[in-house]
Amino acid sequence: MPVIGLAAAGAPVSDEEDERIIGWEYPTDSEYRPHMLCLEVDGESMNNGDADGMRHGDRLYVDPTDMHLQENKIYVVHLHGNGIVVKRARRLGTDWWLFSDNTDYKPTRPDEASIIGRVYYHQPRGKRL
Repeated sequence: MPVIGLAAAGAPVSDEEDERIIGWEYPTDSEYRPHMLCLEVDGESMNNGDADGMRHGDRLYVDPTDMHLQENKIYVVHLHGNGIVVKRARRLGTDWWLFSDNTDYKPTRPDEASIIGRVYYHQPRGKRL
């Protein structure tokens, strides 16, 4: 499975940078999904300091068929004009917002982005999300 690019956990990765193969990942049969994407974390916005946090260089398995926002799930999104980022969906009242786990980064409204898919596995932590 090719790692197709970077998903920023910090400043967005420019559109010119996100269309290159940067490595290879070998998911187990149980973690493989048809049409899955594999991206590498670039930055620290999803690292809140706990042991399960996403760190620079970690790999994410993304299901591009799962684009319906769910509370507290993690998504890879394309910020219009700014590239690809990783964010956590949260509902505040009747509105959805996309947050970083690191509070140093500001939230984004989903209407400022296009959802690429939901992160369902975090490697190397081996954690199903």
